[in-house]
Amino acid sequence: MSISRYLNHRVAIVASRSVLDDQDEPTVDEYGQPVRADVTVASNVAAGIQPKSERELAAISQAGVAESTHTIYMLPRLVSTADTIVHDPDDCPLSVDLPAARYLVTGVPDAAGAGHHLEIDARLLGAPVQASYDTPVGIGS
Repeated sequence: MSISRYLNHRVAIVASRSVLDDQDEPTVDEYGQPVRADVTVASNVAAGIQPKSERELAAISQAGVAESTHTIYMLPRLVSTADTIVHDPDDCPLSVDLPAARYLVTGVPDAAGAGHHLEIDARLLGAPVQASYDTPVGIGS
């Protein structure tokens, strides 16, 4: 049985990238710190979003600092803990859907280590800021 049938949501993968000037040098702010912007690196990605059970949350809190509230299932692709996953119900094919939300990736385990699918650990951050995700990039799609 294929996992694809359970990937009924559509999400975007968003990465924070340095803003570059005309000479491809990082732009810095008045404090000399690099300016960063959110960039959509993949859109319309099939995913399954599932909140963690109370037992899973208790085990995670005992294991250490990394905290996640959801598991997001995807087919293998490039995702890192520097990324966020954005769910927009307007882009989803489901008629009864999850609300708009943004998830911070806290871990990217490869299910069974066999490259079958990813079981991404993520923490719910809340509603996404729509204006930040207008620049698609061909990385990770």
